[in-house]
Amino acid sequence: MSQTLALGERPTIPILTAEEVGSRAAAALQEARRRLEKIEQLPHESVAAQSVLEVWDDAAIAMEDAFGPISLLNSVHPEAAVRDAADRALIDESVFMTELFQNEQLFERVRRVAPRTSAEKQLQKDLIESFEDSGVALALEKRQRFRAISERLTELAQEFAKNIRENKTLLHFTPDECRGLPQSYLDRVQKDGEGNIVVGFDYPDYVPFLMNSQSEEARKRYYIANTNRGTPRNLEILNEIVALRKEIAGLYGVPSFAHYVTKRRMVENPETVVGFLDDVKSAVTDAELRDLGQLRELKGSKIERWDMMFYRERLRERRYAVDQEELRKYFPTIPTLHWMLDISERLYGIRFEEASVPIWHDDVLYLDVKDAASRELIGGIYLDRVPFAESAAVPDESRSARW
Repeated sequence: MSQTLALGERPTIPILTAEEVGSRAAAALQEARRRLEKIEQLPHESVAAQSVLEVWDDAAIAMEDAFGPISLLNSVHPEAAVRDAADRALIDESVFMTELFQNEQLFERVRRVAPRTSAEKQLQKDLIESFEDSGVALALEKRQRFRAISERLTELAQEFAKNIRENKTLLHFTPDECRGLPQSYLDRVQKDGEGNIVVGFDYPDYVPFLMNSQSEEARKRYYIANTNRGTPRNLEILNEIVALRKEIAGLYGVPSFAHYVTKRRMVENPETVVGFLDDVKSAVTDAELRDLGQLRELKGSKIERWDMMFYRERLRERRYAVDQEELRKYFPTIPTLHWMLDISERLYGIRFEEASVPIWHDDVLYLDVKDAASRELIGGIYLDRVPFAESAAVPDESRSARW
């Protein structure tokens, strides 16, 4: 298990194999159970902040030390096997958390704690609300149903994200459809045997095309494909999620899932949210219509969704003579990164020093963060130093996963 870092010790993210993801997750869950069993077995007269809240906090740290990196690797690791293993691990974590917060013995001991500090009081409040929101006070049948729904919602969320993340669809556009695209864009993207460009749904492919292609039909085709990149399966997933959320509201006897979610938040109820959004809409509608009118005047006809980026860019060029491609020449990636780090060093009295640590992709850069005066290690940061454009030159598996 991960231990608390000593002062000056370098914090890094463990780069795990698929097998290590599974074993790390299992070990973390086992350790958390071991710690929490101590609370569960406490006699009521022995309940205290130290024996309950501090032990709980230690268990939470052990979980975060394991599942924080796993969650990150689930999004950025170039190997599908690692991402799939992380999917399974995160589902296991979700199941464990629901079971944990439905444990009546733990709930009773947390509820009995007399907090000593404001921090302990806040932790106790947060834990009690988590217990209540996980169904600890529901009848047994409803509690079991809530647990099953929670597990299913986690599975659906993972599948939804994966369907988008793993979509390898490629679109082909003819030279005529590429009129207006910057030469730097055309030079870096893939080509097929007929001279057409081949692009995927990565940001560096999609956004410049929508901003610059003069072909409305090409922009429309790319926009619709990108909007539907989750595949029809994601529509089925959304329908199931909505139905399950409605069922949760029914278990708690509230009108909607929105009521269930907002009761713990500052807004307290969905009516406040709707009122705020209506106020915002009223405040911005005139400005929005005015902006759309300017774009429509520039195009000479109705502005469609796939027109927005293209005509905003043309309006910017007309008004301010700003050419994004010309501007790009003054901000090469590596020098710009160094400039940003230098500014940050002077603002915050720190130093960034490159260090060699395990990374999940060759493009990733790790930097130690040190106090400028004492040279004491404060922490570390991971950066991707490759321009978005270069990063997506080949829409391979690793690139799709990382963005």
